[in-house]
Amino acid sequence: MVEVIGPGISGRHSLRRLIAGVLLSLHWSLAVAGGCEAAGVQVQVLGAAAAQTQEGRSSTSYLIWLDGKGRALVNAGADTAASFTATGAHVTDLDVMLFTQLDVANTGDFPWLIQLSLPEKRSRPLPIYGPDRGKLMPSTVTFVRTLFDSKRGVYRYLGDLLDPLGKRTYKLQPQDITQKQRADAVVYSNDRLLVTASTLVREPLPALAWRIQVGAKTIVFSGDRVENLTYLGQLARKADLLIISRSIDDVAESAVQALTASALANMANDFGVRKLAFTDQGPPLDKQTLLDAHRGSLTFLAPLDCLSP
Repeated sequence: MVEVIGPGISGRHSLRRLIAGVLLSLHWSLAVAGGCEAAGVQVQVLGAAAAQTQEGRSSTSYLIWLDGKGRALVNAGADTAASFTATGAHVTDLDVMLFTQLDVANTGDFPWLIQLSLPEKRSRPLPIYGPDRGKLMPSTVTFVRTLFDSKRGVYRYLGDLLDPLGKRTYKLQPQDITQKQRADAVVYSNDRLLVTASTLVREPLPALAWRIQVGAKTIVFSGDRVENLTYLGQLARKADLLIISRSIDDVAESAVQALTASALANMANDFGVRKLAFTDQGPPLDKQTLLDAHRGSLTFLAPLDCLSP
């Protein structure tokens, strides 16, 4: 269930804030029977089963809904495909897929999701954007080709999805976000979405943050491992919603330590972020400290929650 905490106000306003948060949480939880509300922009957390492990960790993915259709998928970690199907979403409706990182936690269900897309008879290409190569990970283009190339791929029976001469009109279009790319450069756009990116970690596993403008709303997705917090702040400047995915402990990522939630909350204040959300996974967060640190709306997201920017 979405847990919403308002601005850091103490005293007589505490009870009023608590009641408002409970009512708002109830409203959102009722909307999550499958997908999100049919009208407007919503973000839904995918990957339900993975968050229920005994370790309390999950690989979180996000689906952006616009007027009842899932239009952008951010990451495809464990259980994403099952959650995606359960919400009633369709790969046919996706305009773009985005990866913050190419580790198992963020890509584990990617092949299964592509497999499930075949019966839908999608006829237009599917753009897929993710990080450039690093010491411990290939580029996004190489990653997708390693999976689906018709001659050398792991799942080469799906090679038509990459072969320009193949019979399918539905093609995967992987593209790398280079580390030199400016944070304000448009990566992808159509009449519904405008997408920009910023590199947060360069080595050994490159990681990106994404800024997606959907209609009049702006949503930013990031992890909590950031080499330069100013880069994330610039990307998230005046965003309607900033969602932080908390890290899953990984030896390969130990070169970049996860930032504290308070540091991220202070950055959100400095750059005028309206709403801040954390995935409610891993070790317990000090929510009172976060409440004191962040001046705007603060939300803790669980699997299948929906949230309006």
